[in-house]
Amino acid sequence: MIYSLGSEVDNTIMKGEETLFVHGWQHKEEILARALNNKVHHIHFTNFNPGNRNQFNLWADLLKELLAVKDLYISLEFTPNYCPDIINMECNNSNNFIPILNFIIPDLAEYNENTCYKINDKYLTYSNDGIFSESIEKMTRKSYFEPYIKYTNRAEII
Repeated sequence: MIYSLGSEVDNTIMKGEETLFVHGWQHKEEILARALNNKVHHIHFTNFNPGNRNQFNLWADLLKELLAVKDLYISLEFTPNYCPDIINMECNNSNNFIPILNFIIPDLAEYNENTCYKINDKYLTYSNDGIFSESIEKMTRKSYFEPYIKYTNRAEII
């Protein structure tokens, strides 16, 4: 499914809002037509995975152009390896940009209660004030949990 409509599930400022979900890079005109036709003001991109510099530049241009549209919010899911690229895009300068860091941790339930997650700088470059660390048990509290059905309960748009 490339385009779908549904309620935003992630715990962002747009949680609960009707949202146009877009899988991967698509043409701006196609995205805006679907957003306007469905009267949504939030676009949530999944599958950010530029394979080369040209694709990265296409993404950067697309996001900047969409963020220039008045009252339009843009969420972008990406894995931590893209953090420097996202910062270089300068989308964070817009209050309408919602970066969603997507940490992929398979089989989380298989880890014991002593498991901890850690948010660190790359090679201790000190770009952060310090290191964030917390138990997985606290992070995976039911209040933060949403079942997969909420993420898949969307209507495809052709």
